[in-house]
Amino acid sequence: MDFVDQTLRNWATTPFTWGATDCAMSVLAYAEVATGLKVKVRPTHKGPKTAKLLLALNGGFSRYASAIVKELGLEQTTEPARGDVGLIDVPGQGLTMCLSLGRGWIAKG
Repeated sequence: MDFVDQTLRNWATTPFTWGATDCAMSVLAYAEVATGLKVKVRPTHKGPKTAKLLLALNGGFSRYASAIVKELGLEQTTEPARGDVGLIDVPGQGLTMCLSLGRGWIAKG
């Protein structure tokens, strides 16, 4: 079992909690362990309203996510591999932080 599999098992057994185990925070926790680095300023929000405010204050989801993954030393790619992270426009959900399975994406929901 690799780290992606371990992460998916963890996601499946923990509840979705805004600001702790939502899609963005779950991917951030994964990326920090995978890179061995920690972001200097951890995002803080407690629900969808404060998450939207946090994103608005930081230039939107795409810009904020890009800054965080860059801080962790991750590079953009047009060919994501298993274990890569990305901001995916999920039908019916909108922009969602996801983990690549190599042939698809998964998010903590």
